[in-house]
Amino acid sequence: MTALGDLTVPTNNQEQGLICAYRLSSENAWHALSWQEISDTESLDSSLTWIHLHLSEQAGDWLSQKSGLDPMIAADLMDEDNQPRLINRTDGLFLTLRGVNLNPGADPEDMVFLNIWADSKQIITIRSHRLQALADVRRSIDTGIGMPHTIGGFLVRIMHNVVTNMDPVLTRLDDKLDQLEEETLSSADTSLGARLSALRQDILLLRRHIAPQRRVFGEIQQIHGNWFSKNHRRTLQEVVARVQQDVDELDSYRDRALLVQDELNRQSDQKMNATMYRLTVITGIFLPLSFLTGLLGINVGGMPGVENPMAFWLVVGVSVLLGVGGVILARVMKWF
Repeated sequence: MTALGDLTVPTNNQEQGLICAYRLSSENAWHALSWQEISDTESLDSSLTWIHLHLSEQAGDWLSQKSGLDPMIAADLMDEDNQPRLINRTDGLFLTLRGVNLNPGADPEDMVFLNIWADSKQIITIRSHRLQALADVRRSIDTGIGMPHTIGGFLVRIMHNVVTNMDPVLTRLDDKLDQLEEETLSSADTSLGARLSALRQDILLLRRHIAPQRRVFGEIQQIHGNWFSKNHRRTLQEVVARVQQDVDELDSYRDRALLVQDELNRQSDQKMNATMYRLTVITGIFLPLSFLTGLLGINVGGMPGVENPMAFWLVVGVSVLLGVGGVILARVMKWF
């Protein structure tokens, strides 16, 4: 099996669905496991095991037939439409998180789901796309640096990574907003409205997942028992604070985007009003001319100048004088 980050290139059809699996030995060292080993529940004994799956038919078969999990939990693990939530059961914890999509060519706002089951001896994670938070965990296992050796520590590490990976996305949104604010005040770019709408949509998508995730982390922090040590709970407090900060920043970005939208609307209204004003002035200038030509165009007897060959040029001259006079009057009155 060849590993790429937390992506795995399967060497045969049997390997599809398993990204990686590790078991913690009595010497606190992590050892990789195969499909066959994780399917043999007796060989796992009571050692801490992490099984990381890719959403697939093979993973679903293993969860429903060989994992030994409650069928409801197995079904929840395969559900990619779960919103961030926590189910605290007597036999373990079910957790759904959302992480930003940092894969090349992907939109970070298209957040990747991560379903987690944790009990006294194992952690099972499943996702549909590569998630950097899990890649970092796997990297720590492979290097032997900074990897916790308890269920609680493992969960805290995943949650911390999910929240930390939000930072570059929020920074990018902030930079985009700064640029839009600057261009709104100094540029007449007609694409600003479309770019602002796309940015507002990104902000709303992120907030839609991050806000309930804040509640989930708060609920995890309130869990009693031996899941988390004092150090883990301190880290959880930091995670909850970071999520709250992320939500506050998204709220501020949303408000800033609304202000930019209001400024764009004001500029658009101002341009429209200026255009309507100019049209009104032009209409006022040509109103006497319209009256004159309309009066002379009526088809009744007694029209003056009908027999006079110079009458047409006289009317043209009067029209020119009226037009020039109207322009001069508009200038004097500072209508434009």
